[in-house]
Amino acid sequence: MSALIKQLEIARRYGDLSDIAFHFAELLGRLDPTAGDPLRLAAALVSQRTGSGHVCVNLPDEADRRLLTSDNDLNITAPPLAEWMAVLKKSMVVTVSGEYRPLVLEPDGRLYLYRYWDWEKRLAEDLLVRARLPDLDIDDNALSQALTTVFPAGLGSSDQKVAAALSVFRPLSVITGGPGSGKTTTVVRTVALLQAVAGMPADAFTLAAPTGKAAARLREVFVQSVTLPGLENLQLPERTTTIHRLLGIHAADGNPVHDARNPLTCRVLVVDEASMIDLGLMVKLVEAMPRHARLILLGDRDQLASVEAGSVLEDICNGAQGLPEALAARLGRVTGVQDVSGAMPGNAAPLAGSLAVLQDSWRYDRTSDIGRLASAVQAGDVSQTIDCLQ
Repeated sequence: MSALIKQLEIARRYGDLSDIAFHFAELLGRLDPTAGDPLRLAAALVSQRTGSGHVCVNLPDEADRRLLTSDNDLNITAPPLAEWMAVLKKSMVVTVSGEYRPLVLEPDGRLYLYRYWDWEKRLAEDLLVRARLPDLDIDDNALSQALTTVFPAGLGSSDQKVAAALSVFRPLSVITGGPGSGKTTTVVRTVALLQAVAGMPADAFTLAAPTGKAAARLREVFVQSVTLPGLENLQLPERTTTIHRLLGIHAADGNPVHDARNPLTCRVLVVDEASMIDLGLMVKLVEAMPRHARLILLGDRDQLASVEAGSVLEDICNGAQGLPEALAARLGRVTGVQDVSGAMPGNAAPLAGSLAVLQDSWRYDRTSDIGRLASAVQAGDVSQTIDCLQ
């Protein structure tokens, strides 16, 4: 037994390392004994991080420091980064070019379990293709008039109008904001706009959410909205369901009925509570969508991530920062909003032009005690958070 395995066994007893991570390190050490302890430690770390909700471990953050210990008697120290990566690149259980092996090492030092690397790659490729599809070909004057109808004077913020218009134009859109920011209200009015200016019937829309409770709440908001000003002509989408039921995921093996070979039939898919969706489920969802279908994701990027691995909504939002200047100008024209936030030259982020952020809460004032506390927590300002709680 190697010295590291003995140390990992102690870390496991102290609760700093899971049973699965320990046995995974042992297994890969047996599969490639020539790689030695650097491989065992990398295997333990990536398994532990994945079990904690991360999709990879960033070796530059871990190199040349003590790890996996809350006890002074342990001395589990990672090798220097260059040495560590050199060993891993030569290992028979690590790939640097995408072959099917237990571990995948990226040039920047991110180390993945193969499944999560594959899921992340497939999701990124699908979203990039979807985001680059042509915008909806509609008359801007017609949309501007429809916006005036759907957002009567005094109803809805400028952020909501911009988010709705963006979601009408773009094949992929993400509407994010905190509690009470009007995400669901905005998407209801987006559906009304698509029905008005693009002639989409009720059966073109599918509403979905990760849980039955969230799906029921989404349906309830749509049903209640038909009595609101500006939404008298809204045709209720015919289908609201959970993502698992929508895809026909089998409980026994987790495989879906609907996938790229047997896609869904929707033209517009609205997904609420997207922050709850883990990486594996999101991949299944986007790959089951027809290429021409439009995807609208709703969620709070600052909400706790999914139970399983992957902060998918947050990562998508990070990849969609900013608006190309031409799109920002067009949004300004159709909404009448003078300064559309986020405008920047070119397409700086991979999914630029797909994100709408709702800044204001309809439940509390941003200058109130709860508003200041929320802002402090989101900013990671410990002293301000303590001040708000006292």
